[in-house]
Amino acid sequence: MRRPPRNPTIVVTVAVAAAVGVWAVRGGLGSSSAGGGQRTEAGSPVVARIAVDDSPRQAVLAADGLWVVGERALYRIDPSSNRVVATIPVGTVVAAPAAVALAGGAAWVPAVASTTLWRVDRAASRVDGRVGLDRRLLGPVGVAARDGTVWVSCCAFQHGPRPAGMLLRVDTRRNRVVGRIPIVDGPLAVTADADAVWVATARGGVLRVDPVSDRVVGRVVLAAGSRVEAITATPGAIWAVDTGDHNLLRLDPGSGRVGLAVAAPVPRGVGVGDGGAWAIVTNDRTLARVDERGGRLRARVPADVVRDVRAIAVGPGALWVTTGNEVVRLDPRRLP
Repeated sequence: MRRPPRNPTIVVTVAVAAAVGVWAVRGGLGSSSAGGGQRTEAGSPVVARIAVDDSPRQAVLAADGLWVVGERALYRIDPSSNRVVATIPVGTVVAAPAAVALAGGAAWVPAVASTTLWRVDRAASRVDGRVGLDRRLLGPVGVAARDGTVWVSCCAFQHGPRPAGMLLRVDTRRNRVVGRIPIVDGPLAVTADADAVWVATARGGVLRVDPVSDRVVGRVVLAAGSRVEAITATPGAIWAVDTGDHNLLRLDPGSGRVGLAVAAPVPRGVGVGDGGAWAIVTNDRTLARVDERGGRLRARVPADVVRDVRAIAVGPGALWVTTGNEVVRLDPRRLP
C-alpha cells in the first residue's frame, strides 16, 4: 500500500469555506428482480443486464431512479423493474452529451464541442430548457449541481496565449452564467458537497472553490507526477482518482488532508455509496472493492463477470456499472 503524503500542502488564498459522480440513496429503490433486463444464472453476481441503444457512460443514482448519460441521450432506469423507462434526446450529432448532474427536479447535461447546457425536467422526462454558455466546451467536460447552481468545467487542454481551463457557474433560476473561475492547472473533473466545489486537475492537485466568492480558496498538492482525472463528493469525504501516481485518495473536506491512499493498478474511476467504495482498475477496466479499513483493494471482480467498465453507481444492495451497450446491475454480496 502506498502511504498517504504526511502533510499535503494546502495553500489558502482567502478564508476557507467548508461530487457524476456518485449519489448514494438511502431506503428502498425496489427489489433485485431481473424481470426487466436479461435474466442471469442463479447464484451469479449479475442481477440484470439492461440493454441501452447507445454507449452508456456516467450513471447517477437518485430517489427517482438511475440516470445514465450516453452519446445521444439521457436515460432513466427504474430499479424496481430493471427497465429503461425514459429516453430523453440531448445534444446533437456534432455535440454529444458529456456528463450529467442532478439537483432538485432537474438533470443538467453539458454538450461537448458546444456552448449549450441542457436542462431536463426529471418528472416529465423531457427537455425543458437550454442555457447558453459563453465558452465552447472542449473536453474533458465535467458538471456538478447543488442548491440552484450548476458548475461546468472544461477546456483543460485548449491551447492559446494563456491557459484556458475554466469553471463556469450557472444560476439555474436565471438560466445564465454568473461566474467564471480560471483554472490554470487544467480542470479534468468537478464535484460539489454542501460547502464547496472541488476540481480535479491535470497538474495533480485538487482545488477547493468557494461557491459564493468564486475564488480558489484551497489547494491539495499531491506527489510529483500526480494527475487527478476523477473526483466525487460523499458525506464526510472527497474521493479522487490519481491516475499519475496510481492511487485512490480519500480526502477530508474540512482539512483538505489525504486521509487514505490506496494503491491501485491503472485506476480509472471510483464509486462510493451505502454499499461501500469500488474502483475501476487495470487496462481491462475491471472492478475491485476498496477495503477502507485495511487501506487496500480486495481481489478484483473476474473479467468474465464484467469488464470495460466506464462508470459506477453504488446503492443499497446494488452496484450499477455502464459497459458496452448496457447497464449491468450487480449484487455486491456475491462479489469478492
